[in-house]
Amino acid sequence: MNLLSQKNVAEFVGVVAIVASLIFVGLQLRQSQEIALAEGFSMMFSTQIEVNNSIKEYVGLWRRGTAGEELSEDEAAVFGILVAQVNVSAVMASVHLRQIGGDDGAEFTRLGFASFLYQNPGARKVWLDRERNLSKYRSALIDDYSGHAWVDGIQSYLAKLDQKNIPLEKHSYVDW
Repeated sequence: MNLLSQKNVAEFVGVVAIVASLIFVGLQLRQSQEIALAEGFSMMFSTQIEVNNSIKEYVGLWRRGTAGEELSEDEAAVFGILVAQVNVSAVMASVHLRQIGGDDGAEFTRLGFASFLYQNPGARKVWLDRERNLSKYRSALIDDYSGHAWVDGIQSYLAKLDQKNIPLEKHSYVDW
């Protein structure tokens, strides 16, 4: 084998090694992404389970609160926390779904949460009151505050549901 032939073989082996290492890095990146997605789903489902357990602990209060019945101050405080937990869980799901699948999954979550609020007038009132209060302080702290995409989207869907005047179900539940 002459020197030129050895050089060609060495270059070929070098190119094959580079291509193989790039394929390996690509596979590692794909595996890392799949692990991150699985961890995100696990965290999302864990949050949902925690929210459901909180609601289960106060199921009577939850049912009365979502129906819009009168609550004591202490009950209203607990119910407000439960509604906030449901909101945070839905926001987290929306953010995660946006990261992995774009806007469709996130929008589906927003539609579901708006439907939940529509079906549960007590939760809707607490959520709207909370968001109005938070918006007041956000506006005071941020000069060009023009709203929050999550809140604005939910309010838009609620307005559409109000226009359609769909009858409410007789039971209250968490479904978004």
